[in-house]
Amino acid sequence: MRKPNTIEIEEDLVRWIQKMRKLGIALNSTHIILKAIELFKDFEDKNYNALLSWYYSFLKRNNYSIRHITHSGQKLKNDSKE
Repeated sequence: MRKPNTIEIEEDLVRWIQKMRKLGIALNSTHIILKAIELFKDFEDKNYNALLSWYYSFLKRNNYSIRHITHSGQKLKNDSKE
């Protein structure tokens, strides 16, 4: 079971993620982990694998998913200047 302090920090992190989404700012794992370290000083001593483990558990607990760009916009034939 997580400590009450950790729960509060995760709630702060969820609010921050929601705020960034409302502003239209895309976040990746690095952004979220760095913000978690900023909020929860005990994370500074964790190794990379421990942080990733926490990150994936955090995503699952909060019903977040990882999404990747599958394609980027391409110019249509009518839009190209030839």
